[in-house]
Formats: sequence, C-alpha cells, structure tokens
Amino acid sequence: MLWGYNVSRQERAEILAKTAMELMAERHIAPTPENYELFYAFCAGENPEAARLLAEMLAGKRALTPAQLAGLRERFFRNKASEKIEADIGIKISQTLEAVLSKLQAAGEDTAAYGKTLSAVTSELDAETAPEALRQLVDGLLVATQAMETRAQDLEKELNRTSGEVTELRGKLEAVRRESLIDPLTGVANRKAFDQQLDNAIK
Repeated sequence: MLWGYNVSRQERAEILAKTAMELMAERHIAPTPENYELFYAFCAGENPEAARLLAEMLAGKRALTPAQLAGLRERFFRNKASEKIEADIGIKISQTLEAVLSKLQAAGEDTAAYGKTLSAVTSELDAETAPEALRQLVDGLLVATQAMETRAQDLEKELNRTSGEVTELRGKLEAVRRESLIDPLTGVANRKAFDQQLDNAIK
C-alpha cells in the first residue's frame, strides 16, 4: 500500500488496522486474530506473494471460505513462526553447549592444579622427611584429593543435566520441523514437505 503523505509509525499502524477490519467486515470474514493477522499483512504489503494471492481472491467477489484463509495462513505465516521457534531453540542449544565448554575448561584447570600439587608433594618427600612434615604433606594431599573428587562429581552431574537438556531441546526442534511439514487441516504433507522430497529426489 502506498502512502501519499508522511505519517508516524503509530498512525500508519492505526490506518492499516482500520483498513484490515473494514475489509474483513466488507467480505463478511470473521474478525479472528488469525484472520486479522492475514489481512493486516495484506494491507501493509509485508508479503508480496501473499498480498497478490489474496488480492486475486478478493477480486473474484466470491466468499472466502475458512479453508482458503487457513491455507493462506499456513502457507505464508506458519513457516515463518516455525523458523523463529527453530532459531530460538538453536540459540538455547548453543548457549547450553557454551556453558558445558566453560565448565570443561574450568575442570581442566582444576586437574592441572591438582597435578602440580602432586608434583610438589612428590618433590618434598625423601627418606629424611620428618614425621610431622610428612603428616602435613599427607593432610594437604588429602584435602586436595577430596576437593578434586567433589569437583569431578559436580561436573558429572552438570554433564548429565546438560545432556538431558540438549536431548529435550533437540526433541522439540524435531517436533517443530515435523509439524512445519504437515497441513493442520488435512493432516497430510504440505508444499514445504513436497519441495524437500523433490530436492532429495533430484540430489
């Protein structure tokens, strides 16, 4: 839609909203949130292909059936929503893996520090080490070993938790992808699924 004068973003949104509602009322289309989204996008020209198809349907002066409207929403909006969900899940998986890598790096540093402690104790041990000094060395080594064991247990728990979280996120991602290939009205594969199968066959 072209604008012959300058308007603010809010004024433009108000005009588009009014135009969309008037158009739906004129064609006796139920003003549901889903239909409103479709007609608002049509009036705003946000999706040229969707606008072209809807314009052709409106030009025919025939009543638009709920199935036709659902088909347009499915074709032009559902995939967009699915892509956003997939992107959000992908970000969560990346953040989770980054957290794991950070903990593994910290664990590596702890292991290196423990190795230095062992080396220091070994270098101080000899046949002439006094019993009291030997006791202190053993006590220090015991404390370091217990701390290392605790950190290892914490890391194991964190890795198990993270593994479960990543598995759950991957399951959600796969579910969204499968859902994006199915038409909600008929329950059969949609155009996107057909295009994917065609690409696979060509390859």
